[in-house]
Amino acid sequence: MIIAPYDPVSPKTDGINPDSCSNVLIEDCYIVSGDDCISLKCGWDQYGIKVGIPTKHVIIRRLTCISPDSALIALGSEMSGGVHDIRIEDTVAINTQSGIRIKTTIVFVNGSCCKDPALATGDDFYLSGLHLAWNTSNLQGSAVIPANVAQIPGLNTLSISMVRIDFRPNGLNPPHTHPRATEILVVLEVHFTLDSSPPAPVTGSSPKP
Repeated sequence: MIIAPYDPVSPKTDGINPDSCSNVLIEDCYIVSGDDCISLKCGWDQYGIKVGIPTKHVIIRRLTCISPDSALIALGSEMSGGVHDIRIEDTVAINTQSGIRIKTTIVFVNGSCCKDPALATGDDFYLSGLHLAWNTSNLQGSAVIPANVAQIPGLNTLSISMVRIDFRPNGLNPPHTHPRATEILVVLEVHFTLDSSPPAPVTGSSPKP
């Protein structure tokens, strides 16, 4: 039982807020709330996009809700990581403004979220450092520097993705996948080490014909 009523003490107070989590079961609850009885969240703006942890695989059942100013169940308003696979059954709403309310303008596309244009800044279209050589002293002998919507939110998941990879001698490109995409490799710079010393003299007798 959760009692946080709108009048007189708890306006804008949700009952339960699952945030960026999975495999959640909410059952046999009685909630009186000054805001949403249950609000499913998954990260705020660019921070939620960068972390990219959705709320998923949620079951809500046998819930009784009283929410005169809001909803039985709300999606959002922090929704940058995405919400999917939500099952709701055997719920009762009493004196509640709405059953389900979507409280976000974020659009989920291609596994990521488009940033609200009203929140965009110049930094969302800029990334520095791709011209620099990175440290390759690791197990793979390579350094992978991505440049996609996680680093440049202004791309808004338009299927544009770049990456800089630096290799040391005998370095490897780490195993990876490209769902719904094709990889094109462009070699921009190669450094060779050549041995200019004369060949070692051949000793011993020549083989017979």
